Amino acid sequence: MGQTVGNLIKDIDPALHKRYIMERFKNGENKHSNFKEPTFHFETPKFKPKKTVIHLPSIGSLPKDHYARVYYEGRQIPNKFMDKVFFAEDFKRWAQSVCQVDYTNLTQGEPRLVIPFFDENNKLIGAQGRALRDSKVRYVTVKVHENSKKVFGLERWTNKEPTYLVEGPIDSLFLPNCLAMAGADMSDLSFLNKINTTLIFDNEPRNEHIGKRMFDALEKGWRVLVWPQDAPNNKWDRHAPKDINDMILSGMSSDEILKMINKNTYSG
Repeated sequence: MGQTVGNLIKDIDPALHKRYIMERFKNGENKHSNFKEPTFHFETPKFKPKKTVIHLPSIGSLPKDHYARVYYEGRQIPNKFMDKVFFAEDFKRWAQSVCQVDYTNLTQGEPRLVIPFFDENNKLIGAQGRALRDSKVRYVTVKVHENSKKVFGLERWTNKEPTYLVEGPIDSLFLPNCLAMAGADMSDLSFLNKINTTLIFDNEPRNEHIGKRMFDALEKGWRVLVWPQDAPNNKWDRHAPKDINDMILSGMSSDEILKMINKNTYSG
C-alpha cells in the first residue's frame, strides 16, 4: 500500500485508528513533531543446503524380502531412517566413486549396508559399511577427504540441546540428538561442549581399552555414562547386551535406555 501506517490502519479499522491516534498523542507525537514512521528489518532467509545425493537404493526402496532390508528390520532400527540408510552390492566400488582417499585395499564385491555421514551443511563426508555376509571386517568406515571428521549425525545435531555421543552409527539412531564417534579420536570432538555432552561407551566392563578411554575422558572434563551393574539381563554377565541396539533387541525401549543413561552419567 502506498500510504502511511496510520492511513492504512484507518482504512482497515477506524476504531483501532482512534486508539492509535490517542497513543501517539500520549507519547507527545503528532504529524508535525516527534513522529517517526516505524522501520522494518527483514533478514534474508537462510536455507540449509540440500544433501549430497547418494546414488544407491535406500533400504525403504528394496523389496521386503531383500536380505539387506530383512537385516535392517531385524535390528529394529526406526522406520523413519529407512530412506537414509542404503544398500551397496559392491561397497568398494561405491566408496571409490565418492571418496578422494585411496581405498583400493577394500575387498571387491562385498555387499554392505551403507550409512552415510553428512556434515552440518548436509555435505557427504564419509560412510560406514556394515557387512551383510561373512567378512573379516564387520564394519568399514571411509572418509570422502583425508581431513573429514569420522562423526555421524551432524546434519541432525543441535548444539544447544543435550548431546549424546555413542560409538556406532546404528546405536545413535535410537537416542535424541545423538552423534556417533565411528572411529573418531578425541581431537575430532573439540567442537562439542563437554558440559552438555554425555559420552556413551559400549557396555563392556571387562574391556581394559574401553575402561582406559572412560578414565581419560573423565580426566579431560567429559561427562561419561557408567553402565550400572543392574543393566539389562545380568550383572556383568558375558552375555549381557553390549550396546544400545542389543538392549533394544532385548526388549528395552529407547525411553527406558535414555532414562538409565541420564541416571548414571558422571563427571569429575
